[in-house]
Amino acid sequence: MNRNHVEIAINNLKGSHKIFHSEADFQFSLAWELQKILPDAKIRLEYCPSFDKDMHIDIYVLDEGHSYPIELKYKTKEVETDIDGEHYELKNQFAHDIGRYDFLYDISRIEKAKALDENFKSGFAIILTNDSAYWSVPYTDNTVDASFRIHEGRTITGSLSWGEKAGSGTTKGRKDSIELIGSYQTAWVPFSDIGISCGEFRYCLIEV
Repeated sequence: MNRNHVEIAINNLKGSHKIFHSEADFQFSLAWELQKILPDAKIRLEYCPSFDKDMHIDIYVLDEGHSYPIELKYKTKEVETDIDGEHYELKNQFAHDIGRYDFLYDISRIEKAKALDENFKSGFAIILTNDSAYWSVPYTDNTVDASFRIHEGRTITGSLSWGEKAGSGTTKGRKDSIELIGSYQTAWVPFSDIGISCGEFRYCLIEV
């Protein structure tokens, strides 16, 4: 398995799933596509690795003796629509600062797997969203989550921390800085456009 397989799986989804009901729906659908591409691979959902019993990996692929952890985020703005006879109601998930933090934390978790899993080959963090606030270049860097921005073309590396004015409600459960060993550049790729307000979806794929 390699990055190309993940990109093929995502491209295959574009033809069958222009939108997902939930993150779990996205997770299952991507795992299903990967299994079709890699029929001999072992693919598990919510996998708990032996090196960290508190870690749960969204999709864990074991192929030819190598492991490939995949972490997913699906962040939405409100959309209600019917596609191919199926009804979708997506909710507003306004907390962009928390969403960005959690995506970058996923990258750090994959780096941890790289350091501890003797079978590790490569890992992937993916965020899919119809909220342009994630991919758009911000008007100002004077925000509490400036370190966690993941807009188009940003290079992310090193120690990432909340701004001094970050409130306890925002940082609850997320107070720790995120420490990234590698350097990663964000690139947002079109996924689908269902032709309504907030109907454009893009994804960012980071390989560790």
